[in-house]
Amino acid sequence: MRWQIWKGNALLLTSPGIIGVLVGIGGYGQRYRYHPFTRFIFLGANTLFLPILSYVVSTLDDSSNDYVSSVDNECTTPILAALCHSNFHPCTVITWAFLVQIATINTTPVLAINPRGGRTVGPSLELLAKVIWTFYLGASITKSRFLNAIFGVLHGKDRTPSSSVSICARIMFAPSVLICAKIVCKYFAFEKARLSFELGRNPSLIFGYMKQLERQESSQPGESVVAEDAPPPLLVMGEDRRQVVNQSCGYVFTNGSGIMGIATTGLVTLDKIWQLENVHPMMPRLKDLCLSFALFKLLRCRFARYKITNVRSVRMLKFFCSLLLKDGGHDRMFRVVADELSFVHDYYYSSLSISYAKCWLPILVIFLSLLSISYCIVAACFIVLLAAKENKNGYSR
Repeated sequence: MRWQIWKGNALLLTSPGIIGVLVGIGGYGQRYRYHPFTRFIFLGANTLFLPILSYVVSTLDDSSNDYVSSVDNECTTPILAALCHSNFHPCTVITWAFLVQIATINTTPVLAINPRGGRTVGPSLELLAKVIWTFYLGASITKSRFLNAIFGVLHGKDRTPSSSVSICARIMFAPSVLICAKIVCKYFAFEKARLSFELGRNPSLIFGYMKQLERQESSQPGESVVAEDAPPPLLVMGEDRRQVVNQSCGYVFTNGSGIMGIATTGLVTLDKIWQLENVHPMMPRLKDLCLSFALFKLLRCRFARYKITNVRSVRMLKFFCSLLLKDGGHDRMFRVVADELSFVHDYYYSSLSISYAKCWLPILVIFLSLLSISYCIVAACFIVLLAAKENKNGYSR
């Protein structure tokens, strides 16, 4: 009996190491994720988690913990020595398994990109399969006690207090609802981001926009005189608020009647932002952020193997030279490039970008995160109280 307890606890304590590998490499080791050694460690930890959990759960069933003494010489039947009948231990094991999967979902990147730029990474159905398997494990070891307790129905033969069983059941299976909600939310955000012109289809749209801009500038009889520090009309945001059509050169804007043309309504371009007065102390910093975001969109076009020729135009070069030649211009350009690379990191190595596919999605994501945090706090308090109650009742008997 002591060996069974030690073995179960030893296997249970290996799961934090596995979680550290999954969360560490999944959330913070993006640069080394495709290295052969780290990939081997990550896949090994991901593969071993469910077998270890299944083995630990198999030792928690009430019928598997009936310990008998040696057969007496005068009696041919084994004598029952001990019967383990616990609510607390299965509750903590299944709850811990669900919390591991919540951490895995939070650190798994979901990537919605142009097909030319690589393979899209959608929400993993493997996570949903793990949730279903963990729920089955929890239902199998608890039999009818906990599942009936969820709906407030208890059989008279149960030897445990109804309040204890009911609380354990809700603590045990409540995370499965949170996990399913997170998976559904990520899948919806991924589908919306994949079809959005601001996210998934953005490289094709930016390429078509730059081609339109090039044709518009070439069609002018004479080059308009602009200041040296005037930025080019790079697209910052507002793509989803305009009508577009699919052409051979990519998606291009229309004027609402099907005729191709660039209108200023609904589009936020860099030259408009640069015309704003610096009345606010943060306005120069916000202008630099918009410049970084516009350059990030051009960089995504390069990742998608689009060749944009007019990014090296005279107007563009004059604008960047004017920034570099100013006092502190070199530091300013380094900050612009650093912000641009941070946008690249957030888009390709996290799920932050798809969370903004709809305006209400960030609120829903934050709400689910707050629910997860609240559940952890409330569940921890109830588990401590239940452990103290079980310990007190055990000694009183």
